[in-house]
Amino acid sequence: DEFALALMNEVNALLNDGAPHPPRSSLVGDIDGITTPDAFSGTGSVRIAVLDSDGVVVDYADINVGGFANVSAVLTGINSALGGSLTASLTVDGELLISADNPGEGIAINELDSSVGADGLGFSHYFGLNSLFEGTGADDIDVSDYLRDDFYTLATARLSDSGTLAIGDTGVFEGDSDLAKEINEIFTSDVSFSVAGNFPAQTSTLSDYASKIMSDIANRASRAEDDSETYSAILLQTSSAYQNLTGVNIDQEMAHIVDLESKYGAAATLITVIQDMLDELLAAVR
Repeated sequence: DEFALALMNEVNALLNDGAPHPPRSSLVGDIDGITTPDAFSGTGSVRIAVLDSDGVVVDYADINVGGFANVSAVLTGINSALGGSLTASLTVDGELLISADNPGEGIAINELDSSVGADGLGFSHYFGLNSLFEGTGADDIDVSDYLRDDFYTLATARLSDSGTLAIGDTGVFEGDSDLAKEINEIFTSDVSFSVAGNFPAQTSTLSDYASKIMSDIANRASRAEDDSETYSAILLQTSSAYQNLTGVNIDQEMAHIVDLESKYGAAATLITVIQDMLDELLAAVR
């Protein structure tokens, strides 16, 4: 679970700051159950842009998320800044939905310095608008629905964060793979892990942590096998001793019978000899 959560968090943090080329026509968050009165706490700004299929900026705005007190204000702020180009709303399941209003256009987000919630997540990451993974742990981690439907929508580039970006400029360049390289580097970068299982809190790479998990499993399996053999031997000895004390040991009883038969035969022979001696003695007296 700890590994899965770290993997999801690190990869999703990058993907939510990225954009595919061409952009997706709509972004749907993977956090459901949101309602408009829900409190919202953030600082900094997020850049939301509407791009055409070539990655050219049709419209964009840098939105200060620090001025929103609740989700309703978030929706109003986005729609006020980019109304006519996109629409921000909640789905029937309570997920944030940002959709381009015009055919052939899509949405791209650069989180800039936005920080939302107690964990300080970027705006897109907080709502899960462009996540690679979804789930709560190792038992249900899965690839997000939009990627299973179309893997070409994987974000490999970033929306430009230039302070001089203007409508008509290229916001996302075709062939930009900087984000893909960063995703690959995640597995060899240090990540903070909390206390979990047999492991203390630590800083390690995802690759090293996975190796430690496999090593720990192998060691525990080996110890369990040794313990099983020891306990099986103890059980066998205990069972045998118990049967000897409370039950009938056929081999032991057979040995006793053979011994008794031998002793009986010897005693019978001795009695016969004594009887003959007595008969001879009585005959002599008479």
